[in-house]
Amino acid sequence: MKIVAVICARSKSTRFPNKVMALLDEKPMLHHIIYRTGKAKLIDKVVVATVEGDEYIPKFCSRNKIRWYCGNENDILDRIYRGAQLYEADIIVRVWGDSPLVDTEIIDKTICHHFQTKADYTYSINHPKGQNVAVISMSALKRMWFEIKKPEHRLWFHKYLTEQTGGYSLATYDAGIGYEDLNYSVDTKEDLEKIKEWYGKGYLPDGRKI
Repeated sequence: MKIVAVICARSKSTRFPNKVMALLDEKPMLHHIIYRTGKAKLIDKVVVATVEGDEYIPKFCSRNKIRWYCGNENDILDRIYRGAQLYEADIIVRVWGDSPLVDTEIIDKTICHHFQTKADYTYSINHPKGQNVAVISMSALKRMWFEIKKPEHRLWFHKYLTEQTGGYSLATYDAGIGYEDLNYSVDTKEDLEKIKEWYGKGYLPDGRKI
């Protein structure tokens, strides 16, 4: 049973161009996402799924011996599916590319909950934004890849599944942290500056250590 984490990241963000390469604690934000994801005990491989024509991420990954591949910028479902195939995944853990504070414990416990419930798709809830994790069984991902046709659904398939399951078995892992009004993701330069302050203090606003 191989569990592969896929981090979807691109440098062409419109609100904050090349944010994944912006420095946080003297290292690119992407480094922190990869490092924190890789600390999860149940993850076998960490892979970065970037987009065709990206100027920065393939170079960074190659230089640092990080697994990566390129896919369609407008089809996240295809990007994740092809990466899962490439690295022979049985279970896929999706991590968002704007999440430098992704939580290792949430990753592991969401994976455990996925196995316990035998769901097709399991996602974490009840935590600050930016610590989201989703776990997908390869069989369900393959079925989604064939069945979901609309471009907007292939781009935002999490929303599609949670609003219209289409017969997929869904489960939620309640992280029990709360603070859903807090934003730990990075969408703007202001978000990054805020997280830099937290790194300097060594603590998150909810009291957990970084």
